[in-house]
Amino acid sequence: MVLKDERRDLYQDAGALFPLAEPQKGRYRSLDCLGWDVSGLTSWPQVTEPVRVVRSQKTDSAPPTDGGEAETKTKEWIWVTTLEPI
Repeated sequence: MVLKDERRDLYQDAGALFPLAEPQKGRYRSLDCLGWDVSGLTSWPQVTEPVRVVRSQKTDSAPPTDGGEAETKTKEWIWVTTLEPI
């Protein structure tokens, strides 16, 4: 499930742990991607087992238009799951 609510303890806990983890680098089509995976979080009291929080960040660089500068767009998604990593 997508994790969006910044007020949730789980969101805040994962956000504090992401800077401590080395992101995995990759590419998807022409996009540069980074991925983080934090496991064993128990700060969501409604869930009775530890969860994983996965964060992905995709960066797309568009060529300059009309003599301007290149435009860089970054999109980020954060998910929570009880599934084990593959």
